[in-house]
Amino acid sequence: MNPGPLVQELQELGRDVLVVGHNPNISILASLLLSGERARTRASFKTCAMACLELNPIPNYGQVGPCELSWMLDPRMI
Repeated sequence: MNPGPLVQELQELGRDVLVVGHNPNISILASLLLSGERARTRASFKTCAMACLELNPIPNYGQVGPCELSWMLDPRMI
């Protein structure tokens, strides 16, 4: 699966969603949402990790992705 098209779909939804996935695709999706780049991982997803990414309403002119990391829980914290 290519997570790239999902980025646009998530932005167009305009509401909260829960996305569940497996590596490497969930890490690639998070990287696209946080940095705007497929290979620039900003969050390391271990098995059973959870993260909250929030849509950033401030225009960023392509410098970063459309989201910012609100929180992330390691599996030991869950």
